[in-house]
Amino acid sequence: MLTALDDTSLAYIVLSRWLPGLITVVAGGYMASILFPKLQRSALRASQVEEKKIEIAEQIVQGFNRYIVSWRRLIQISNLETMRALTTEEQDRKMGFVTERNARRDDLLDKLKLCQLYFCETSCSEIERFVAWDEGQSTKPLEDLPDLEDWRRHERTITGLIKNEIS
Repeated sequence: MLTALDDTSLAYIVLSRWLPGLITVVAGGYMASILFPKLQRSALRASQVEEKKIEIAEQIVQGFNRYIVSWRRLIQISNLETMRALTTEEQDRKMGFVTERNARRDDLLDKLKLCQLYFCETSCSEIERFVAWDEGQSTKPLEDLPDLEDWRRHERTITGLIKNEIS
């Protein structure tokens, strides 16, 4: 089409020199003003979600450890109680361990609940299994309590699933 036009005509100059630049400016303006901000927001949101997942994962690892340590302390002093009567100081310490264990459990369960917003169904299902199992443990007598390794097994399973999601 341009070959039919005189190369000194206004139409030729507009079509051959100005139109490509104008198209570039319009397309570039569209990309810069509409598409790039959308892409940036999407990338920012994905980055924020990943950061939040890592933060929750770290809190869960710490929470599990603290909760299990609280159980260990409570079990140890309860074992001592089966051998002899506890002193008043030991009885107070035991009640402190009960309070500590309950607080640590609440904290861990709060963090595990956040997983529903950020982690996949497999991780959430495993968390639900642990919570259901754990609910029955706090009211059991000492002789019926599972070994601490059972809590560690749940911890390893859940943290392993979560770790795979953030890797």
